[in-house]
Amino acid sequence: MASFILEKTRMLRDEAWQAVMESEAFLAFKALDDAYVRMGGSSRVADDPGAFMEFAKQVVRVASRRMAENRKLSHAEAAEIALHNAGQPLTTPNLLEAAKEAGAEIGGNDPLNNFRSTISKDPRFKSVKKDGTSFWWIEGEPLPPEWNEATSPSLLDEPAASSSAS
Repeated sequence: MASFILEKTRMLRDEAWQAVMESEAFLAFKALDDAYVRMGGSSRVADDPGAFMEFAKQVVRVASRRMAENRKLSHAEAAEIALHNAGQPLTTPNLLEAAKEAGAEIGGNDPLNNFRSTISKDPRFKSVKKDGTSFWWIEGEPLPPEWNEATSPSLLDEPAASSSAS
């Protein structure tokens, strides 16, 4: 299962990177950056890799939305993409909104509970707590560094139960 997710994520990443490299904004940036370097300046990417990464993230978000428009994502697929894009654990309402932005269609009488139920049953996700608030994160992925600070004695909880006992 993990290798399937890894491969699917790699494929999405490669598609998104291709979209970044083909975007008008990147092509214009690259042409100007190359011209500036030829005139004796240094590359913006080398000077400020963080700015380049933020630009690339924005283009990837747009590419992800465009790809999502061409196929429907499952709730769990969209949640996984959303968590990777966020780079940090999210509360259920925030994850629901991010999953919708990633392309999930979540309906029913109570979309939040439908989504929560799906995520809690999926082995790709685990529940974590920080300062008394529950968040969702990707099973097997290390928490971001700021989450490893000892801000709460219950920082790492067991994964949410996948089903209730009768």
